[in-house]
Amino acid sequence: MTSSVHGPEKPAAPLPAFWPGLLLHLLLPGSGFTLLGRPWLHLAALLFTVLDWFAAWVLILYVSYAGLATATAYPGPVATGLVVLGVLLFLASYVLLSVGYVRVYRCPRPHFLAWVKWVLILLHLGGLLLLVLPPLLA
Repeated sequence: MTSSVHGPEKPAAPLPAFWPGLLLHLLLPGSGFTLLGRPWLHLAALLFTVLDWFAAWVLILYVSYAGLATATAYPGPVATGLVVLGVLLFLASYVLLSVGYVRVYRCPRPHFLAWVKWVLILLHLGGLLLLVLPPLLA
């Protein structure tokens, strides 16, 4: 007769609600990953989103209006097409964030202290406010 001795099993981490987590993930890009116990993915998603938005901003502002279209005397539709391309690039980050959140949501969660999750999310919000509020209040 063989018997296996198992130690006490750790209870599974409670599953956060899907829609509020996805909304948090889209409003503060990457925060949903921290909510799911993967802060390293939060930082990667934040970096990807910032780079993507910066590329869209450069494409829309510098290439279409001040740079390529004016310097080469392209017709108006080309400049409009570049602006549309920049907007699509901006929106692509939200599609990729949503797909990434759905994929990670379906995976098992590592144990991660709840207060640490919320501290990281609040730090992200604080950093966003430090970047956004001064220009808005000036």
